[in-house]
Amino acid sequence: MAKQGNIFVSIIKVIAGLALIAVLATAIYGIVYFTNGLTTSFKSFYLVYNDKIIKDNIEINVPNNKECTFEVKYIFDKMIDSTEYSVEIVPN
Repeated sequence: MAKQGNIFVSIIKVIAGLALIAVLATAIYGIVYFTNGLTTSFKSFYLVYNDKIIKDNIEINVPNNKECTFEVKYIFDKMIDSTEYSVEIVPN
């Protein structure tokens, strides 16, 4: 009976270790994803145009004489003062 208890404890330790590794891997992935591969600071918002996420320094073809809508989306739905951010569209 004692050996069965030891096996059960060992199984629980293995499951707990795997769960801890999964949580750490998820946290690391999240940091890398939201910092663009650790090359930028953490982003708290992003822009969407034509159902596509706009990344830094991306080139977009905006049609002439047509109104375009850029949506601001917040990561984790934080309540952020929208005056903190600005978007500038400049012609080439």
